Amino acid sequence: MNFLKTFAVLLIEIFLFTNCEDSEEAQFEHQIVCKWNWIESFGGYAGNLITPESEGYSKMIIFDINKYYFLFRNDTLLKKSKFEIIYEDIWGSQEVEEVLNIEGHPIKQVIEFKDLDTLKLLENCMDCYNHTFNKIQ
Repeated sequence: MNFLKTFAVLLIEIFLFTNCEDSEEAQFEHQIVCKWNWIESFGGYAGNLITPESEGYSKMIIFDINKYYFLFRNDTLLKKSKFEIIYEDIWGSQEVEEVLNIEGHPIKQVIEFKDLDTLKLLENCMDCYNHTFNKIQ
């Protein structure tokens, strides 16, 4: 009987340790690590919609595995900063949200994924912009 108990406990431990997945935080950070092409931004006092076509330039952002954020405008690097994903209560929300905090950037942004290839960054302030990006394959 002791042999069966020991064997059962051993099987349960093997099952638990081999089926562990990354934490939700690690999965979320892994999902954002990519190159992203700017599609549009919507917001401001007047509810403006701006796009690469309306503004005359393109933007690309990169989040790398070393937690660096890169911002390019028309293929020219404008900014390189450290980033972190934090979890905090957001004004107007009932839940804790995943928030992008970019070093040296005054406005934190709520992170949403419409699907695996569409990233939305929602600036956490009144009359600010919501930015939409598509994953670059």
